[in-house]
Amino acid sequence: LSVNWWTVLMAFLLTLVLSLTWTVLIRLAAKPVLWTSIVLCITILVAGTVFSLTRYSQLGTEREDIITSMSSYSYNKNTWLVCGVIIAVITLIISILLVYFFSRVKLAIKLIEEASKA
Repeated sequence: LSVNWWTVLMAFLLTLVLSLTWTVLIRLAAKPVLWTSIVLCITILVAGTVFSLTRYSQLGTEREDIITSMSSYSYNKNTWLVCGVIIAVITLIISILLVYFFSRVKLAIKLIEEASKA
């Protein structure tokens, strides 16, 4: 820590700037910012699922090896299958919750817009 203190300080400052930027964006345009962030989160989860399952299918023809180090996990097809299934389940759960709580999300956005006026 005594050697890399400046890295920790820069990460802290970057986090501070991003947090303040996010707060200002929420204050100015709550509805588009929140819906964009929800859509982007689901898009990233879907992309992770597709990538994991694509990687699984690419490695599907190779034989299974014994895992000897952490770097060999990326070459194990079962690792990609498990990651793909876990991410797909998380995506499905979040999507179902979003559909179920759609009206509450709209209400929360209105509350955030009203609170930002104060």
